Amino acid sequence: MTNQRPLRLGFFSYLDGQGSPAEIYGNVSELFIRADELGIDTGWVAQHHFGHHGGLPSPFVFFGSIAGRTKHLGLGTAVITLALEDTVRVAEDAAVLETLHPGRLQLGVGTGFATDPVLAAFDRAGQDKRALYDVSVARLGELFAGAALNDVDDTLYPDAPDLGGRIW
Repeated sequence: MTNQRPLRLGFFSYLDGQGSPAEIYGNVSELFIRADELGIDTGWVAQHHFGHHGGLPSPFVFFGSIAGRTKHLGLGTAVITLALEDTVRVAEDAAVLETLHPGRLQLGVGTGFATDPVLAAFDRAGQDKRALYDVSVARLGELFAGAALNDVDDTLYPDAPDLGGRIW
């Protein structure tokens, strides 16, 4: 007898296409809502700044809207470009989404599409995106585990210890 896992099905969207940002976001929102109704397990989005290869600079804001309009669909970032982001802010935004919709966020992170011009736009010109990523991903794990944010022992609020096991 073999041990079989149930089939899980997800999808990925760049949030690109014809139309205004409002039309594109609306269309992809409908895709997520229909996927939830059909029993799809997870929907993933890419973070891209400036409209290159998809135009979604704020996946957590998008997922906040989607989570309130769906019941079960997992919500995955593929990926949050950590070299361009403030690590504490990423942790806080993810923790708020986790608090409001427990267990639904899958936090995909990476170096992403951080070219030299994009790094410059985020005041990180000349910095190594891989080194920025390495520091940030380690810090994310620490923050979700309850590490102090500063020398007066402030910690992530709201706390989200389960998210540490859902960083991809």
